[in-house]
Amino acid sequence: MSDYKNILFVMIGSLILVFIIFQVRAFFDESRKETAVISLKDDPIDYETAVFLDAESLSEQGIGEAYQDLESHLTKIVKEVPDITEHFQSETGSYSIEFEGNNFHIFEPGVEKKPGRSWGLATFTLFTIVNRILKDTDQKFYALYGGHDLMGIFLSDEQFRRAKQYHHNSKESPYIPRNEHPWYGQPH
Repeated sequence: MSDYKNILFVMIGSLILVFIIFQVRAFFDESRKETAVISLKDDPIDYETAVFLDAESLSEQGIGEAYQDLESHLTKIVKEVPDITEHFQSETGSYSIEFEGNNFHIFEPGVEKKPGRSWGLATFTLFTIVNRILKDTDQKFYALYGGHDLMGIFLSDEQFRRAKQYHHNSKESPYIPRNEHPWYGQPH
């Protein structure tokens, strides 16, 4: 009979242990959900105002179209939005953007091909042009993420400061793209 009592004792103990484990897991799962809701609510970035861009699309003769899409946002901030000119030569595959006398080369034959180079240059070019237009305002055009997930968002200096503080300079932090391969300014 003592063997049965031992088996019964082990089974009851195991059930109690399983019950406790499920209770603890449920507690932490609920606590994580509350933290996530608080985090999203407190995030100073209004993601609904972000513009989806996609770096690959930009690098494949998409800067002009993206720039046109941004004009409605820009006209709310500046009086005049200058034109850009796209140059594409199908024979060579070269692609560049001309803006206020400056040429931004996205792709040129004979230039060393590095993974992500044209995507990074296209991203750098669009954000540089938009930020030159915004230079006399309290707004800047910041990038969020990169690659296919690339977005842009207009932020004041104060909004940017709060976003950097909130995101602790993580991969989710807004940034100004730079002409530096391979990350082009993106936090990593």
